[in-house]
Amino acid sequence: MTVDTPECSARIPDAVVLLGKGGYGDWPQQELDRMVDAVRAGGRYRIVEGAFIDQGTPHLPKVLRACVDAGARRIVIAPVFVPVERSLREWLPKIVRRSLKKYHLDDVEVVLADALGDHPALGHAVARVVDDAAQKEEVRANAPPRDRADTWSHIPEHRYHALFCVGPRCATLGSYELWQHLRDRLAERGLNEDSGRVLVVRTGCLFPCNLGPVMVVYPDGAWYGALNRRAVDEIVDEHFVHGRPVEPHLRPRPRQRDQRGQVGAAPNGACLGETGETGDPGEFKPVH
Repeated sequence: MTVDTPECSARIPDAVVLLGKGGYGDWPQQELDRMVDAVRAGGRYRIVEGAFIDQGTPHLPKVLRACVDAGARRIVIAPVFVPVERSLREWLPKIVRRSLKKYHLDDVEVVLADALGDHPALGHAVARVVDDAAQKEEVRANAPPRDRADTWSHIPEHRYHALFCVGPRCATLGSYELWQHLRDRLAERGLNEDSGRVLVVRTGCLFPCNLGPVMVVYPDGAWYGALNRRAVDEIVDEHFVHGRPVEPHLRPRPRQRDQRGQVGAAPNGACLGETGETGDPGEFKPVH
């Protein structure tokens, strides 16, 4: 790949990816969509798409590949959330380089925009938001008579507690789509939280990122890694229905020491298995 010259660096990109952070409900998607629409309306770039770094879909590698398939050869990725923590600043270039290598995109140039919080324009936007707030009602105006819901005061009944990572590194491997697939499969089998059988929660980083996508199932302490749709289906059918952890998808935990300092087997005693590539949750096509 050639090194950028000043002329090349000044060239207008033919694709822009706005990178957001996901969350609960539809609001993160709606906010990102509004930003994408605003940039598209400027008419400066042929392709403008949104992606999520975590807890949302589509994930960044999938959108990059879709932009390239649509003909993009110079792409700008712009994080549109604050703050962008140090570890994420260090990691973002790595995941882009890995994606370019994985898909053999040697002729594609990718540029990372500065973090939104580093740009002086953000201060002006924040000042405008504060000024506009002067016209809004006080928070207690039209408030409901009772703000607290009893639903959130009780621990739901459950036999298994599944922690499914949708943090940045697992998300780029399709973990958010896999989390949705898991919930669908549990609902089909009548095993979701309403049944008192499996309580699934999505989490941030669970630490062993290189083993992702990762899910931990308690009380068994079973760590599953390199998950794909087939693996999720097998875990639902075997572990959650029959109580048998699926060994080919388990990842070994470190050997632990007892109170006397003696080394013993890890609680789940799992052996490392092979699951193959993470499955592609579905095709994404950019709008241009």
